Amino acid sequence: MIYAKCCLVDFSIVNLHLPQTDILSETSQKGILKINAGHARPGRLTSYDVYSPVFGRINIILCLLDVVHNRVAQKTMKIALVIIGLIYSSFCLGQDESSKLKIYSDFINAEIREYDSIFENTTEIVFLSSVEKFDSSIDLQYLKDYLSGNIENNNFYKEYFDHEPTQYFDLPPTFGLGKTIKEDAELGELLVDLIEYKKFNQVDLDMINNVAYGTKIIKKPKRYFKMGREKFRKKFDNAYGIMMFSDIIFNESKDRAIFYVEQYRGSLDATGDIIVMQKKSDKWTIETHINQWMS
Repeated sequence: MIYAKCCLVDFSIVNLHLPQTDILSETSQKGILKINAGHARPGRLTSYDVYSPVFGRINIILCLLDVVHNRVAQKTMKIALVIIGLIYSSFCLGQDESSKLKIYSDFINAEIREYDSIFENTTEIVFLSSVEKFDSSIDLQYLKDYLSGNIENNNFYKEYFDHEPTQYFDLPPTFGLGKTIKEDAELGELLVDLIEYKKFNQVDLDMINNVAYGTKIIKKPKRYFKMGREKFRKKFDNAYGIMMFSDIIFNESKDRAIFYVEQYRGSLDATGDIIVMQKKSDKWTIETHINQWMS
């Protein structure tokens, strides 16, 4: 057996386990299956067992053409096999990836709906981008020591706090987090996982659907920041602004998720927050915002 990756371009990577054969050669950087039909035997039936995380085992049987030695036929065979790979990859979208898209959509809808209600605004479009990493305002070692029961040996705790260690989590900008951390150990573990991320995986924002507003994916958000509020609002009158998302981390039961988001709505109207969402009846609702910075 050989191991290859196949994906719908820039969308979701799935795992394919394929029998060893000369037809399959290598995997490109984006995960699209590369086909080499030059050594295929004319008229041979070739069977592929595809193990999908969604549908289990799928069997593909291909009959290779008698004319594979002809260059035109080789190209045709390559195209046919790539198309088959892409079709099956679209069916194999993993559960985690589907949940992530649903979380992003539900968050965008809830956040904009609340913003429009408060400011009597009518949003028509929101700009979306990715965050690769962030520097949390929460000290990771302090959080780990608190969760492990080793806080008495933490130097920061010994120097600044004389009795209740959760007081640290109530300091700005994470006001009120202390009580939550004390009662919710799982949230603490999720925070550790998020903060420990060295570099987030690329977020496939192109696949976001079920958003009640128009969306525009931007790869280079900095050029929009340079416009300034007046120019941005003049050009995009009914735009909410820019949301920049990190990858999402789930708890073990997959009914709770955490991620980081930056929102830029204009001059002196921007925030960076850790978002915790909970799944209830197939809908993801915002459980809490943990602020990291604002301007």
